[in-house]
Amino acid sequence: PFKIIHKLKGNTSIQLRRCFPDLKYLGYKQHFGSGFDNLWARGYYCGSAGHVSQEQVKRYIQ
Repeated sequence: PFKIIHKLKGNTSIQLRRCFPDLKYLGYKQHFGSGFDNLWARGYYCGSAGHVSQEQVKRYIQ
């Protein structure tokens, strides 16, 4: 999962910054004055929904 998430976050960050140039000013560097100007948080969570239907997951998220 790590490689998939890494690619997903990297690619979406590039795409979003191209579509919305103001996003480059919303990262870590603006708030703390140093470090990388990342769009996404460093970590991620990966879990299973267990024995529930896609519809149940959708209702929970909404």
